[in-house]
Amino acid sequence: METININKEVKKPRQKVLDPIKLEEQEVYMDKVRVLNEKWTKKKRRKPTVGLGTFGCQMNYLNTK
Repeated sequence: METININKEVKKPRQKVLDPIKLEEQEVYMDKVRVLNEKWTKKKRRKPTVGLGTFGCQMNYLNTK
């Protein structure tokens, strides 16, 4: 029986190195969203929720041609 080295078969995704300035900018936006969520939570007396709808594998059909 042949042994397969899975480490050679599977390609690892490249890690992106973020620019520190862009990372700080994203943290500012995250803080703003956090404050908005806290205000909304106090006003509505409940945490915000999100609805998500998926359509299954049919979404991938066009990409396979």
